[in-house]
Amino acid sequence: MIKKFTTSLAIACSLLISGISGSAQGTWQTLTNIAPHDNGGVMLLLTDGTVMCLTEFDPTNSGIGNTWDLLTPDNHGSYLNGTWSVLTPMISTRLYIGSQVLPNGNVYAAGGEYGTGGSLGEVYNTTTKTWTAITGIPAFWDIYDGNSEILYNGDVLQGVQISPDWLISGMSIDNMLYHPGTNSCDTAMRCFGSHDESSWVKLRDSSIINVDMGTKNSERYIPQTGKWVKDANLPIDLYDHKLFETGAGFLLPNGKLFFLGDSIYTAIYTPSGNASPGSWVQGPQMPVVNGVQLGCSDAAAAMMPNGKILCDFSPAGTYNNPIYFFEFDYTTNTFTQIKAFNGIDTVSNNSDFVNMLDLPDGTVLVSEQGDSAYYQYTPSGNPLASGKPTIDDITGTCPNYVVTGKLFNGISEGAAYGDDWQCSTNYPIVRLTDGTNVYYAKSTNWNRIGAVMTDSLPDTADFVIPNGMPAGTYSVVVIANGIQSNPTMLTTNCSPNAVQDIKGGNGNVTVYPNPGNGQFTLQIRNYELGIRNVEVFNVLGEQVYSQSNIQNPRPNGSAGRATFKINLGSQPAGVYFYRVLSETGVVIGDGKIVIEK
Repeated sequence: MIKKFTTSLAIACSLLISGISGSAQGTWQTLTNIAPHDNGGVMLLLTDGTVMCLTEFDPTNSGIGNTWDLLTPDNHGSYLNGTWSVLTPMISTRLYIGSQVLPNGNVYAAGGEYGTGGSLGEVYNTTTKTWTAITGIPAFWDIYDGNSEILYNGDVLQGVQISPDWLISGMSIDNMLYHPGTNSCDTAMRCFGSHDESSWVKLRDSSIINVDMGTKNSERYIPQTGKWVKDANLPIDLYDHKLFETGAGFLLPNGKLFFLGDSIYTAIYTPSGNASPGSWVQGPQMPVVNGVQLGCSDAAAAMMPNGKILCDFSPAGTYNNPIYFFEFDYTTNTFTQIKAFNGIDTVSNNSDFVNMLDLPDGTVLVSEQGDSAYYQYTPSGNPLASGKPTIDDITGTCPNYVVTGKLFNGISEGAAYGDDWQCSTNYPIVRLTDGTNVYYAKSTNWNRIGAVMTDSLPDTADFVIPNGMPAGTYSVVVIANGIQSNPTMLTTNCSPNAVQDIKGGNGNVTVYPNPGNGQFTLQIRNYELGIRNVEVFNVLGEQVYSQSNIQNPRPNGSAGRATFKINLGSQPAGVYFYRVLSETGVVIGDGKIVIEK
């Protein structure tokens, strides 16, 4: 009994000294459906409410992926019960990249510490489902471990790690600008110090701060002038001096910035409000658990709707096991340890293998590299009133509308990781609800691009009624970083065609019996192309079936025709549409299936 008391007292003292609170917080759940492929890093929230997840899959099984899985919430808006599909592969394989969701709804991906895309970039068109190479990246520039930020004019500022200057100075100081309008790049002003392994954080005035690697120096990029300016020095080291790693940074609800370190320290920055230097103070010490000093040797974190930050840590200055999860409360400057997604205190992995993403339903999506299971963390408490968007009006003619209001860009950038990838969600997501039926409308053309914490300034965004949504009256909300506005009612008088891009069969695929009772056989000609995925959609455009990793049904690997079966027996009678994708993501067959019961 005395031993137990002594041990408990020692643990309590350790928690107190480390600034760790002992109260319990949110809840974990595992997504119902397993993803088609193992996760390969970054997750991105598209402007239509779906989630792109980079995977480790490529046709050569290199472990460095060129394939993205897409998570689509179910018809009740649930990501927990969402379904998976596979997108058209990238041109290059990539791991640890620069990434942004652009104001036109498309996706920017550049570089890669590993894979074939280190000196290349490309953009995914979410309408045509195709990737296009970016032009103008300077020769001999590699963008691996590359920080990026969307600027107020829609350009992307991209950090470049390896360049001819790096060979001379040993510092990653070069940057480039990506211009979405021309899909091209040119050079931007260099940093004073190295931005390698740093976390870029956007301030309220749209400037971007960087703590130079391995130093106590900070600097800021002023996008209106296109220049970096020197800022104040930190009182402590954020970087450990073994790996020279650090963690994520955040704009807090109180307007200050919070940086997680891989040393024993955190740091808090108070902006000046203009181009003059702000000021830094030491933040709370990084947690210590059972005598182990924790840190962020590359680690994900997410600002939740309640204003707290979900963090994952590992032993500081190492890439060692295990992972611990904490919540940080900026109002008390304390860390609270929580259970991991496996139901116990730790996960046998390192912190740099975890990534996080703020979802529109107020939860945080959490992934682990090399695993096809995904997790959802539901925070406790209420969303911050200061982060709540406001809808003033909705105008337009169905299916195209314009919503006006305030705070469409949220009060933070959402989740963060650091220089390995970016997963910001500080843009408006439009959700429409009729009873239990939930639809997400694709939003584009935000007037405040790349902004954050804009308070009472007027905001606008375009949105389009999604395919298959019936005409009727809907409750509409705008969501930023998981915090939703009060609803506004909208009556639509059109129902866009749910299957406008799925036309008749092209002769490569035959389905029989058709009509049928739900058990169908697909016969595929030209099978030498290879099959990656079979997808089936209902008339609302909802995916009701997906089969990937199809085993080779050809006898002795022969070319020509192949047959395999699909089971739609659980679906109600009606008309459905199938699509067969080749290994390279090309549609090699599509058409109509009729279920009769």
